[in-house]
Amino acid sequence: MIKTFEFASPEWLDAVREAVESHLNRSPLAGVNYVLGEEFTGVPARLNPAGKVVGWTIRIRDGVATTSPQAPPPDADQVNIADWSAVEHLAHHVFGADPQRDAAVAQEVAGLEASGKVRRIVRRAQPAELAEAWKPVHNLVVAMTGPRRQP
Repeated sequence: MIKTFEFASPEWLDAVREAVESHLNRSPLAGVNYVLGEEFTGVPARLNPAGKVVGWTIRIRDGVATTSPQAPPPDADQVNIADWSAVEHLAHHVFGADPQRDAAVAQEVAGLEASGKVRRIVRRAQPAELAEAWKPVHNLVVAMTGPRRQP
């Protein structure tokens, strides 16, 4: 059984970083160089008592992925910035299980982008090999995301 952690908690970030790094390093990414990451705003104090920026970064250098528990650098190729309360429930959605729900989630994310609660900054498109390797990552992360805990 996979151990789960609350979305955006320090333990969740560690587990996600380790799983994503392992997954990407088993993927055919030779020659790929890319930096991407996520940053979460409005993370509850119980998950972020130090009040720091909560995020993580993936660096791929010549196909080798490493991760760090810091928000992405300003010059990252791709950055997703999301309001925690707006996206926390989406961290539990398994893509591919229900096409109608997938479509509803896509519409919801578009609405969150329009409202500014989710921002995607893409300075350079993902190389095709990375885009393909990235497809299962969300569902991999869902498996490690436990229920929201009440304060």
